Amino acid sequence: MSKKDITEADIRTKFITPAVLGADNSKWDSMTQVREEFYFTKGRVIVRGKSVRRGEAKKVDYLLYYKPNIPIAVIEAKDNIDPRFVAFYLTWLRNQGFFAKLCTRWINQAAVNSNTLKEQTIPLPALVEQKQIVTKVDELMALCDRLEAQQKERETRHAALTRAAIARFDEAPTPANLNFLFHPSYSVNPTDLRKTILDLAVRGKLVAQNPDDAPAVATFRKLADFAIEIEEDELPAQWMLVSLGKMGEWRGGGTPSKSNAEFWAGKIPWVSPKDMKLLRISDSEDHISETAIRSSSVRLIPTGSILMVVRGMILARAFPVALTLRDVTINQDMKSLYPSETEVRDFLLIALRALEAKVLSSIERSSHGTCKLRTEVLESILIPIPPLPEQRRIVAKVDQLMELVDQLEIRLVTSEKTAKELLCAVVHELLHPTADVIEFPRSESDRASQRAAIGCYAIEHLLRNPSFGHTMNMKVVFMAQAHIGLPLDLKFERQAAGPWHPWIEEFDTMGQSEGWFTVTQKSIGDGHTKYEYTPKAALKQKVAEAAAVLGEHRAEFDRLLGFFADMKTVDAEIVATLFAAWNDFLIDGKKPTDDEIIREVRTNWHERKKRFSPALLATWLNWLRKNRLVPQGRGPLTQQQLSLALN
Repeated sequence: MSKKDITEADIRTKFITPAVLGADNSKWDSMTQVREEFYFTKGRVIVRGKSVRRGEAKKVDYLLYYKPNIPIAVIEAKDNIDPRFVAFYLTWLRNQGFFAKLCTRWINQAAVNSNTLKEQTIPLPALVEQKQIVTKVDELMALCDRLEAQQKERETRHAALTRAAIARFDEAPTPANLNFLFHPSYSVNPTDLRKTILDLAVRGKLVAQNPDDAPAVATFRKLADFAIEIEEDELPAQWMLVSLGKMGEWRGGGTPSKSNAEFWAGKIPWVSPKDMKLLRISDSEDHISETAIRSSSVRLIPTGSILMVVRGMILARAFPVALTLRDVTINQDMKSLYPSETEVRDFLLIALRALEAKVLSSIERSSHGTCKLRTEVLESILIPIPPLPEQRRIVAKVDQLMELVDQLEIRLVTSEKTAKELLCAVVHELLHPTADVIEFPRSESDRASQRAAIGCYAIEHLLRNPSFGHTMNMKVVFMAQAHIGLPLDLKFERQAAGPWHPWIEEFDTMGQSEGWFTVTQKSIGDGHTKYEYTPKAALKQKVAEAAAVLGEHRAEFDRLLGFFADMKTVDAEIVATLFAAWNDFLIDGKKPTDDEIIREVRTNWHERKKRFSPALLATWLNWLRKNRLVPQGRGPLTQQQLSLALN
């Protein structure tokens, strides 16, 4: 049927609306993002003498909203324009974060200036080509729908296999059943696997009991008086139960006055919930002095204590615990327990991790939403205690299995990344079927090796800089990709210290396991911690690999390292951040002024960037130009920490 033979309403219903909404509102939500035949103005107010009336209101075929009350686009059926093509293009812009960048933000609100929207242009090919594009996109989307359905079916089957494997291991944690957890035919969720291992550990099912082991009540005399009677078959016969509150000396924390600089000029770690990311604590982001301890409510927490977070929003999803490797202090949102029987500390750490779900079920929320774990509830938690030899076997087995789970997690991430690269190759083939050769993307393992070689090369050349650590190394790797153009395939985030990617933590872990270097935490005297590299014998071999990775870019990379050799960490932060902000403008097709770059850094990067004055940033911009470190618009864009989600 010709479109000339049907009504405009039928055209909208049969052609335009399906293109705008997509299947199941997959493109634009009909309830919150699309208005059809909508009057979006009330009409001009016309005054003639004493007579006042409204002019004709403006009506559109479709009005699209970014979010409720934030209109962003109008669709009108026009000659030589296929509205489905326009809908596809607007959807693409939204998915690329285009409209989010145009938004002016304030507390819990965002808006797009209508004049700014009107200035935007849409590339419009001939009508015939528009229709060809729409047809091709529909074909690819149909293919994607079929692939997604197949993927969901596979995931359902894999989930069933996973549950069966975990249940089998839970029932009988034998080496044979352990192999089912790492079977190549399916993947087990690492988080679920860690929980299963910890649960088995505290139920006496992870390792075999030895009847020759002395019972726990006989070994741990200081706890025996507090042992609670165990019901038959609840735990192995040689174990005992003791409430957490009876297991040692409890201490709280506090915060010295922030107005007294002397309190915060020391070297004693002051641990707060933000530091509780490791299971063993040897340092913290902030440090205090001995004077602060003598003059405030803060108390010294001895080495070998168990730290626990008891207040804060982190308790909505996790119960952070850690073992201290040196004397520390803590803030008021935490508690510490120094076990009266010091040999139980490693197993106690495992037990508290295993009981996380039980602890979180007891969390209370205040009227303003803060989570809190009452002391009496925490102290009432019952801790199962095995004989000492069995504790040691359990700790060793947990460490062994957790290492396997970590390796599994790395494999899963690598597999997912490889799948994405394969998908890109398939899409390339679909869009360019006549191309003779497609450069197939390298595997993630190859890419990871290349990144590691660059990181090791930087360590070799910058160790003499006393400010060099993994923070500066991150900036070097960023510049290697964004300035030199090395294909490292990293999407950097906008963090307080500049461009950042979690790869640096993977690199530090890999480097220590491969024997390239060791990483140590060091207090740098201003209340912060520095992560230092100490090279080992295997570093030389990895550095040699970097020559092949760098190729013709080696001279420019050496020149870049020459600049970093004399920089302080804060200087490297400024250079990398300015370069990234400038580069992002170029990727978006805009040549920014210096004022725009400086404003982007101070306003839209991270609130900590406001500590850098415009004059200081302008000086470093001139430094970049003087030293021929000018961005060329190499992608990808840095990722905003703050993003606006569509309703």
